[in-house]
Amino acid sequence: MKEHIVSTPKEFIFGGKAEFTIKNVSSGNLYKYQVTRCKTKDNVFFVKVKKGHDWEYAGFLDNKTMKYIRGNKGKLDNDTPAIKGLIYAINKGNTPLPQPMTMIHHGKCACCGKKLDDEQSIERGFGPVCFSRLF
Repeated sequence: MKEHIVSTPKEFIFGGKAEFTIKNVSSGNLYKYQVTRCKTKDNVFFVKVKKGHDWEYAGFLDNKTMKYIRGNKGKLDNDTPAIKGLIYAINKGNTPLPQPMTMIHHGKCACCGKKLDDEQSIERGFGPVCFSRLF
């Protein structure tokens, strides 16, 4: 299966329904994420990290302050490797992660979560309708 590299990490993460993996190519360590926009607060994004076969609620991101907050129900602190990797990707802005790190999307639109099926959409990580609305 071909990996779909995310070239604009911050834009992708804050798309609204992003699903992706951050991987260290050298060590083989990887973390899978779901980052979804809160329905009632535009600046709040809920973070889940895959643990085994299940998604575990980690905490949330505030895209105004660019801070990760565990909150009362969150399971992961700022100093855990999965959250450090996520914050690292956000801090890189919209430039690809440097080697040995890479960010891979799972073939779904970062905005609506639908499966991407054309080359240009797969390359961007956003479907044509969502891309036209956002950019």
